[in-house]
Amino acid sequence: MTFKPGDPNINRSGRPPKDLAIADLLRAESLEIDPDTGKTKREALVKLIYDKALKGERWACEFIADRTEGKPIQTTITQERELDEVVEI
Repeated sequence: MTFKPGDPNINRSGRPPKDLAIADLLRAESLEIDPDTGKTKREALVKLIYDKALKGERWACEFIADRTEGKPIQTTITQERELDEVVEI
């Protein structure tokens, strides 16, 4: 289908705007500043996670390591085995 000027089937108002995704809303919320501390919610969350890690919470340690060092590469190990004899059941 080719474009023809004046065609009534053309969407003149364009593509409708997308709603914000959850990640966009969370990111915007995390940048709000707490008036009591003067820090963003994101900074407060990072401090909380570091405090949990220092108290020995394994998930917090893994969370920090994954985001600072990157997750380790997952490798798949395949194993083949030769059968010397056939067993009938």
